[in-house]
Amino acid sequence: MKVDIFITKKVQKGSIIKNISKDEADAVLLKVPYEGTVSGGTGAAEGPDAITEMLNYQVEYWDIFLRANIGDKVKIAQEDVDIKGMSPQDVMKEIEAKAKNCFDKGKFVVTLGGEHSVSLGSISAAKKHFENLTVLQIDAHADLRDDNSDYEDDPEKITKYAHSCVMRRVYDLGCPIVQVGIRSLSPSEAEFVEEKKIGENIFYTPISADYRKIISKCKTDKVYVTIDVDGFDPAVMPATGTPEPGGLSWDWTVGLLRELFSKKEIIGFDIVEVAPNKDSYLTEFAAAKLLYRLIGLKFLR
Repeated sequence: MKVDIFITKKVQKGSIIKNISKDEADAVLLKVPYEGTVSGGTGAAEGPDAITEMLNYQVEYWDIFLRANIGDKVKIAQEDVDIKGMSPQDVMKEIEAKAKNCFDKGKFVVTLGGEHSVSLGSISAAKKHFENLTVLQIDAHADLRDDNSDYEDDPEKITKYAHSCVMRRVYDLGCPIVQVGIRSLSPSEAEFVEEKKIGENIFYTPISADYRKIISKCKTDKVYVTIDVDGFDPAVMPATGTPEPGGLSWDWTVGLLRELFSKKEIIGFDIVEVAPNKDSYLTEFAAAKLLYRLIGLKFLR
């Protein structure tokens, strides 16, 4: 008999996410339960709620690296993005509008997916607000397809706004991209990398480059970080729709992000592709712990 081990009892009093409006917050979690173009396993729409539940119920408030209770020092609010019944393109527009409103109010924006396509909405908003922006991607996949026609059989579902196209659309926005953890490309993506001569900004696993070299590829002061959890080794983040063997370790990746936050102005980030598994909450817990640490690095380092 299977036993549901998902824990819902609080391990400590209080709440990391405050019951406040985004106007009162330092950081806003935009929760986007969208998985309209998935090509692997389903469940990413449940990711945002699973991550925020772990953040409030299981993540220890005291951060051992920053030696602080981040939740006491940083006011964190959440906002749900309603995308029911929308086309992929309209989903991106709705996310962009919500994120742009937050950026315009001076908030630090954290987008929680959902599939990876949701990142485009927040990055589009960031590009409009900040103008000069590099996007650093942690991912197993390059996500540089122009559309999903090479694997989608239903003509009505072919779109340029699929999860597998998100970094191609980011490139089209004029944002330099730096890709870390990549270990899977389609033929068309390989051709695009060659055509655009962006191979030197892609760090395939196993990674031999040090943090300094990776960060040196971020040519602007302001950087947005997009984190697909399948960029990690599946031992760290197993519950995701399109897992790949190999991948980044927890300590190495957190070390890279610590260094990045110290060297660049991080204006926002996202965590996507968490697809909860009822038999283990490791992935959403790790995602929540990473989220908490990164908010701390933004405000307390």
